[in-house]
Amino acid sequence: MIPHHPRHTRPLIAAATLCVAAAVVACLPACDRAAPSGTTTLDFWTLDLTPFSPYLTNLINDFETQNPDVKVIWTDVPFSTLDRKLIAAAAAGRAPDVINFSDMTFARFAALGATEDLSPHLTDSTTDAYLPNILSTLRINNQLLGLPWYLSTQTLIANESLLTQSGLAAETLPTDWAALRTLAEEHKDKTNTFLFSLPLGEESVLPWMLLAEGINPFTQDDVANPASRLTANINTPEARDFLAAWVQMYRQGLLPREAATTGHSHLIDLYKANRLALMNLSPNFLRRIRDESPSVFATTTVRPAITGRLGRTHVPVMLLSVTTQSDAPDLAAKLAAHITSPAAQLDFCRLVNILPSTAASLDDPHFDPPTPA
Repeated sequence: MIPHHPRHTRPLIAAATLCVAAAVVACLPACDRAAPSGTTTLDFWTLDLTPFSPYLTNLINDFETQNPDVKVIWTDVPFSTLDRKLIAAAAAGRAPDVINFSDMTFARFAALGATEDLSPHLTDSTTDAYLPNILSTLRINNQLLGLPWYLSTQTLIANESLLTQSGLAAETLPTDWAALRTLAEEHKDKTNTFLFSLPLGEESVLPWMLLAEGINPFTQDDVANPASRLTANINTPEARDFLAAWVQMYRQGLLPREAATTGHSHLIDLYKANRLALMNLSPNFLRRIRDESPSVFATTTVRPAITGRLGRTHVPVMLLSVTTQSDAPDLAAKLAAHITSPAAQLDFCRLVNILPSTAASLDDPHFDPPTPA
C-alpha cells in the first residue's frame, strides 16, 4: 500500500465526505503496486473502455518504452461505479494518478479541489494542440484541471416499434424539447412506456439545457470583465418556469423514477428493456444495444439530436485529469498528454464514432466529407 499523504489527501477526502454521508471507509484490499527499485508507478483509470484494450495497451506500452523508469497500471472502471470507487480509493489514500472523467463528473470533483493544476507540468506547445474552446472549459480559476480527450456528438436513438404504438414516427417528431414534452402524456397512456427520459438529479443535464434554451443560469461578478467569476443563479422567472415544467413532468409520472436518482445509464437500461422510446445520446451506445438487446436494436433508427430553443445541444467531453493525491504529477501529466495526443486521438477515432479534441487530428482526411457517388 502506498503511504498516506495528508497534504495530497485533503481535497479528495473532502469529496468523499460531501458525497458519502457518515461513511466509514476502510482500507481497500491491497493490490500489487510493486515495481523494480527506482521505478515510478502510475495508476491510470478509464471509463468503460475494455472493448478497446488493444488500443490502450499499445499506448501504455509506447509510454513505458519512452519512459523506462515508469510502470503504468491501467484499470477500467464501469461508468456507473466511478464516483463510489474514486471516493473509496481517495479515502484510503489510493486515488489514481490519472483518471478519465466525463465533463459532468469532472465538474463535481474539480469543484472540490480533487484535480491537480496541470499548467506547471505541461509546456505551451503541448496545450496549444487542443481546440481552444474545448480546453477553456477545463480551466477553472486560471487553473488547467484536465486535458480533453474525445468528444461525442448526440443523436436521437428511437425505437420505431414503441413510437408506432402511440401513433408517432421518428421522422416527424418535434426537434426541440419543449414540443416533444407535449407528446409524453399521450404516449404513456397508449403504451404504458416512457416517451423519453433525462438525468435530472445525478449527472443532471438541466444546466446545459438551460443554456440551450437561451436561459443564462449564471450571474457575473463584473460584467465588464469576461474573465470574472460566474455564480449560479436559477432564481429568475424564466429559469424557474423552465425547471418547473420538468418537475411537473416527473410528478405526473411521465418520466421514470430513475430520472431523479441515476445518471444516463438508466436511459440505456430502460431502452433495452423496451420501456423507453427515445434516447438523446451518443451513437456509440448503438453497439451496446445491438449486442445486449438485438430485438430492440432491430426496431431502432437514428435521427438528429433533440435541441433547445437555440437549436443547440450538448457535446459531451471526455477528459483526463491528474488527482491531487498523485506523488508524481509531472509524469502523470505527461501520461495524460500522451494518451490525448493528436496521433493517439486520431487512432482512437478510426476505431469508434467519436470526434477528437485536437486540430491536427481533425485535419486528417479521415474527417473529410464522403465523396458523392
